[in-house]
Amino acid sequence: MSAATVTAGTPSNMSVTLTDWAYDDTGAKIIAGAIPEPGSAALAMGGALVLGAAGLRQWRKRKSATAKNVGDLIAS
Repeated sequence: MSAATVTAGTPSNMSVTLTDWAYDDTGAKIIAGAIPEPGSAALAMGGALVLGAAGLRQWRKRKSATAKNVGDLIAS
């Protein structure tokens, strides 16, 4: 197990103190987390953008319809 203390400050006045460290000398592979391909990540972000734009459009449409209904009530 490793532990470190980081003291915040300006980049020129930053300090790190290591109090303990660990290493693996068994020869086992280091397993990294799953990293998506750039294409699939771009597809997911594009889908989120499309869904967000559709939601914004519906919100604006409902807001406009509500404003027209209130205007009709005030006019009559």
